[in-house]
Amino acid sequence: MNYQKMLQVACLGLLLPAMCRGVSSMDVPASQGAAVTIYDTGFALVRERRQVSVMAGENTLYFRDMPVRLKPLTVSFSPPAQVTGIVPVDEQFVYDLATPETFVRSRIGRPVELQTSASLITGTLLAGPGTIGEDGPDTPFVVEQADGKLVFVKQGDIQSAVFPGVEDAYIRPTFIWRVDAREETMQNMRMNYSVDGMRWEAAYEVVLSDDQTAARLSCRFMLSNQSGCDFHDVQLRLVATEKGVADQAHWKEMDVMADARKTTAGLRYVYGNENLTFAEWIGNLAPLFTHPLPTSMTLADGAAKYVEFLTVDHVKVARFFVYDGVKFDRFQRNRRNDWNYGTETHHVVESYLDFLNSADNGLGMDLPPGVFRLYQQEVDGTIDLVGEDTIGVTLSGEAGDVRLGPARGLRGERERTGYAEIIPLHEYEESFEIRLENDSSRDVEIRVVEHLYRWHDFEIVRADTQYTQTGPQTIEFRPRLKAGGKRSVHYTVRYRW
Repeated sequence: MNYQKMLQVACLGLLLPAMCRGVSSMDVPASQGAAVTIYDTGFALVRERRQVSVMAGENTLYFRDMPVRLKPLTVSFSPPAQVTGIVPVDEQFVYDLATPETFVRSRIGRPVELQTSASLITGTLLAGPGTIGEDGPDTPFVVEQADGKLVFVKQGDIQSAVFPGVEDAYIRPTFIWRVDAREETMQNMRMNYSVDGMRWEAAYEVVLSDDQTAARLSCRFMLSNQSGCDFHDVQLRLVATEKGVADQAHWKEMDVMADARKTTAGLRYVYGNENLTFAEWIGNLAPLFTHPLPTSMTLADGAAKYVEFLTVDHVKVARFFVYDGVKFDRFQRNRRNDWNYGTETHHVVESYLDFLNSADNGLGMDLPPGVFRLYQQEVDGTIDLVGEDTIGVTLSGEAGDVRLGPARGLRGERERTGYAEIIPLHEYEESFEIRLENDSSRDVEIRVVEHLYRWHDFEIVRADTQYTQTGPQTIEFRPRLKAGGKRSVHYTVRYRW
């Protein structure tokens, strides 16, 4: 009999009403209204209003039907206990059915009946899986019979298991709060705690018009509850954090390392620490975006709900295209003086979508991070998926842009056409030609990005196309190509060190 089946059989005997342990104990009534803040990292903060009645002296209070994935260390009560006259003594979170091992441990020293194919074994449970050293599939149940004999029963031999007298078992997740009260009183208190297993995501659907100048933009939230508890009629608030946004768009921070088989996230400095730290380790939980849902709702355990955030029928958008053609051999060393450094190339021109998050453009509210799917509506009414990306938090008044993948009909090629030492070991010149092709049916502008990666002291000595410097070691050309046309960009850069 496998472990899970044994637990299911045991549960049949747990349908008897569970009684409180201890003569001075009392149950706390169910929550009278809760507010739940769900974070994008997979947990939630819960604030419940509870009515607590105590007698003068020591009291043991039982909070039933708590979430299975409650974090006991985060439980607190407000107003402060010193103000209410209720002084905490200790706390405990118990749930005998959390795992089969947990249940078996709670039944040690209690009666048990194990049915095998050969006989019915009754007695007192002395040990079992989860209570004997190194556990495994062959870990036996140890039963002391009435005559004092010990019987070892393999799990695989058990057909059914019955545990009589389980009235004191915690068959529901229960938080036990032991307090000392100065006097008999009834208090309305806020119970605060954190729970794992709750998360939210945002998803955008954007349908481009056939002329690609406007779009219908909609966004909705997915709310998931895997906490092990139903939340009824709660006020919900969604929070996006630096850490959650970085995790969602993790690939955007990937840096290629020397080992071709390994990649890792970007590194950052932390104030007061001389060593570099992985970016995702130091991402904090400070809110980047918050959104309270306008109406209360019920989130059943194990279920997901979908809630509309916004729909705008006409948002002005612009498509733009980027060719960033350099590709690096990750095994190169001594990069500054390596004559072959950065001569590899690729041909993909990327497509991007740009929009302004403003009231004049039908938006003007903080937009959450999420998956952004772009569809193109053709003249005949059909809709095709154009691309998919993740978008970060876009605040009101900011521009949002998303990378949609390779642009159909556009192609680039990058070739180094010259390399010379002007002053050996101190001054070098390097020339490039970037060739572009537009096989689409529309005129386009392509943003050609060039990284001056050899050294920070550089000078563009020749260029046949106007450019702007967009970063400390980055320049950008913006040539226009007719439909079906071709064009080349040439420039020479001089480095000094």
